[in-house]
Amino acid sequence: MTVTKYSIGRKHMALAAVLLLASGCEGTHAVPPEAGYQAPASMGRLVPAETGPDTRPHQTGEFEPPSGVWFNGQGIATAIAAGSKMPGEEVSIQIEAIKPEQAKAWAKRSIRYKLTERDPDGRYLRTVDEKVGSVVANERISSYQVKLPDKADTYYWLTAEVMYQGKVEDTLLSRLEVPLQEAEAELKLDQSVYERSGTMKVTLTNRGPTSLFFGEDYRFERQEGGDWVRVGTGLTVAIVSIGHRMPPGGQWEQTINFKELAPGLYRVGKEVEGVGTPLRFSAYAEFRIE
Repeated sequence: MTVTKYSIGRKHMALAAVLLLASGCEGTHAVPPEAGYQAPASMGRLVPAETGPDTRPHQTGEFEPPSGVWFNGQGIATAIAAGSKMPGEEVSIQIEAIKPEQAKAWAKRSIRYKLTERDPDGRYLRTVDEKVGSVVANERISSYQVKLPDKADTYYWLTAEVMYQGKVEDTLLSRLEVPLQEAEAELKLDQSVYERSGTMKVTLTNRGPTSLFFGEDYRFERQEGGDWVRVGTGLTVAIVSIGHRMPPGGQWEQTINFKELAPGLYRVGKEVEGVGTPLRFSAYAEFRIE
C-alpha cells in the first residue's frame, strides 16, 4: 500500500508540475520484459463518497432566476466557464445570436457580467469584477474574459444578465471552484503476496482535499537490479479509454487477472491528476509473486 501526496505553492507551481510529470517515468525501462500476462477482469467501478456541502448555483435574491427568454434555445448560443479551475486562470463567457432577427433585438440590450467570490455554501463574499457590455448587431457576439484571483480553496459565480430598460430579462450563471493545490491518493491491494496465477483487487482511494481524475489503464512493474521494469501484458489487451472523476473520500475498485508471472517483487501503478491543479503523479501498491 502506498499513499502518495503532493502539494504545491503558488511560487513553485510551474516547476513542480514539470517535476511531477517526470516522476512517473523515473526508474522504469522502456522495453517491457516477458513475464506471463495480466489483463483487466473488470473495467472498475466508483464507490461514492459521502455527500459534501451543496455548492450548486441557487437563487439567493441577489440574481433574478433564469427566465428562458434568451438562454433556453431561443436562437442564442452560449459558452460559459464552469467547474474546477486553477488560481489565476482566465475564464470567459461568450454569447452569440444565431438568428439574424435575434441579433437585431440584442442591439437594444446590455449584458451585465460579474465574477463574485462565494463561501462553500454559495453565499456572497465580494465582487471580483463587473462589466456591462452589449452585442454588436453586425457581429452578433458579446464576450467577457476575466482572470481569477491568485487564490486557492475558494469558490466563484460567473454570471451574465440580459438587461433592457433597467430590468433583468434573463440570467446565465455557473459555479467555479479553485481547490487547494494538493492531491493525495492511496492504492491498496487485497493481498500482499500472490501465487503465479490469480486475481487481485485494486482499490484507489482519494485521501486528499481535491477531486482526482484518472483512466481505466494501469501498469505492472517488476523490481530488477534496483530498478522498476515495466511488465508487458503478454497479450494484445485493449483497455477502454474512460476517464473517472473521484471526489475526496471516494474509492475506485478494479480486479485484474494475471497468469504465470515470474516470482519476484512487483508493483501496480495508476496515473492520477488533481482536478483544478497542475499535479500529475503515479500511485503505487507493491506485491510479491511466490
